[in-house]
Formats: sequence, structure tokens, C-alpha cells
Amino acid sequence: MIEIIVFIIIIAVVIKNSKKKSQPRQTPPFTAGQKKPLRRQKPEAPLPASSKADEPLESRTFIEPAKPYRPAYNAGERYEEWMPVPEGKRVCRCGYCGADNLIPKHSDPKNFTCYFCREEL
Repeated sequence: MIEIIVFIIIIAVVIKNSKKKSQPRQTPPFTAGQKKPLRRQKPEAPLPASSKADEPLESRTFIEPAKPYRPAYNAGERYEEWMPVPEGKRVCRCGYCGADNLIPKHSDPKNFTCYFCREEL
């Protein structure tokens, strides 16, 4: 008998909680009546005659990076179709992005990653 009463109470709580989740959330009563006044925005000033996009490339400054870029030790090297294949290297195509990679001739491609997308070759 007690088991049936406990079971009915558990079902009632579950149903009550599921109804709470399905109802749209209401705003708390202390904020429902109060409305914030809208702030007026200042009109934007017109842009100057020359913007950054119109500047010539010579006037832009280039900041030198602090460390030079070093690829991962197991990354393949970039290869383009017009480039000759160096002695002791072979071309391996990435299965994910399709980029051509140069890897050592007698090595397993699974030990290398693509220079472009870093997926396993």
C-alpha cells in the first residue's frame, strides 16, 4: 500500500515539473510593471573623405611577428603542380582537403599531417 502511495507522489511530481518546463517563462513581478526609458542615441558623425580601405598599400604598416612561423615537425611540405619533386621526396594527396604534400620517399603517410589542414595523410 505504501509503495502505491509513493509511486503516485513521484508521478505527480514528474508531471508537475514537466508542466513547468512546457509553460513560457514569465517575468518576475518586480520588473513586469517597470519600464526603462529609452536612451536616445547620438547621431553618427559622417565618415571622413578617405577611409582605411581607400588607403594605398604603401601607407599601411606591417608589424613583424615576434616568433617566426614553424610548422609541426610531422607536417608535410607544400607542393604545387608546377614544382619539380625533389630527390628523396614523394607527393602524397590529403584525403580531407585534397592538398598535395611532399613527404620523405620511404616513409608512411600516416606518420605525417597535411601542411594545409593538419589532418592525417
